[in-house]
Amino acid sequence: MFLSDLEENFENNIFSFQVCDVVLNHAPDFRRVCLPYVTNQTYQELTFQSLMNSNSNFQEVLEKLESDPVCQRLSLKSFLILPFQRITRLKLLLQNILKRTQPGSWEEAEAAKAHHALQQLIRDCNDNTQRMRRTEELIYLSQRWSSSAKCSHSFLSHAG
Repeated sequence: MFLSDLEENFENNIFSFQVCDVVLNHAPDFRRVCLPYVTNQTYQELTFQSLMNSNSNFQEVLEKLESDPVCQRLSLKSFLILPFQRITRLKLLLQNILKRTQPGSWEEAEAAKAHHALQQLIRDCNDNTQRMRRTEELIYLSQRWSSSAKCSHSFLSHAG
């Protein structure tokens, strides 16, 4: 939808094409899709690695798919990061648009709003990712502590 809206906007008015309007209109969709996607990226990586290590059929199919010319020699991992990469590239585009707009103009105000929306989304994605990693670390430490406490208890009950 986003890319088709960009294309339509461009075709409708080639001389005053407004990327910022389209970005602003789609910012809620970006947030709805990207925030959970990026937050759960750690789980994607773990699942991917688990499949690579334990499932030879997965490896074979993946190699076949990645060798297809449509993939342009890109790995599945490179495709998995594309959604977030697209957001960061859009933010860079909006930064460049902001630099080239007339200060105090309507275009500058729209570009600033769109840039701010993407900047906030990127910040929220990073915050959620860090929170998820800290939670994972706490779970891991809790499990280690729990198993070490059980071993100590077992040792003490047999020693007496």
